[in-house]
Amino acid sequence: AAFNRCFRNTVFLRSRPQAAGGTYVLDFDHADRRFGLRRLAPVFDLQILVILLAGVMLVLVRALGTPALSAQAWAAQLTCKFGFAFDACGELTRAAVFSPTAAPAPLLVACIWFGFFLYSMWSINIKLLPWEAKDERAGLVAYLQDFVPATSANAHYADDLMGTERLAEKFRAHDFFVIGDSRALDALRAGCFLFCLMLFPLLPSSLSQSLVLCAFAVLAMLAARGLQLLPQHLLSRVDRSLVGVRD
Repeated sequence: AAFNRCFRNTVFLRSRPQAAGGTYVLDFDHADRRFGLRRLAPVFDLQILVILLAGVMLVLVRALGTPALSAQAWAAQLTCKFGFAFDACGELTRAAVFSPTAAPAPLLVACIWFGFFLYSMWSINIKLLPWEAKDERAGLVAYLQDFVPATSANAHYADDLMGTERLAEKFRAHDFFVIGDSRALDALRAGCFLFCLMLFPLLPSSLSQSLVLCAFAVLAMLAARGLQLLPQHLLSRVDRSLVGVRD
């Protein structure tokens, strides 16, 4: 977390004081389509891989340490977590599902892990940096200029409408995430799926539980897609010209 914070603080923004050295200036013309930061991708790939492996270990510990549940008991656990009663194939009450030995620690650990995972993903999202540095967004020109030093070859593009549109076109051509948007989407899918398994540990020991795992996978894909679209939604609130489909 400290490394990610340090990295974000060393990316150049006009609206904040710059460090004496080591500042990353985004290159709108770089062919890697990641503002010239692709060389840092292996560092963040390793970081996310370690977090996901930690999540796998938590899932295994949670699943192997939890007695196998029937479909009815699993449904009771799900509904009771949200404060509802469930009655099928015998009475399953809140007291029966949540025994005195069932501590909230595993759920707390799952939420902490998922929060850390989301922070790690957010930290490598480059295009939204001005949202943290500026209290007010003044539209397309101000947003793009925040990334561009006054001495940059791209600084003159904001002088007229055509130049601004050209600069926005360059901006759109790059990924949101340092590791690449496609790899970020895969990581988000894996993280959301692991989080589901941490909340409701299941081993595919029956057809019904296998179907539930498939439902978790679909839910994880939808949640990951939503998390990936969130930055685009925030940018569209600044100016729709910042968001577009690349070639």
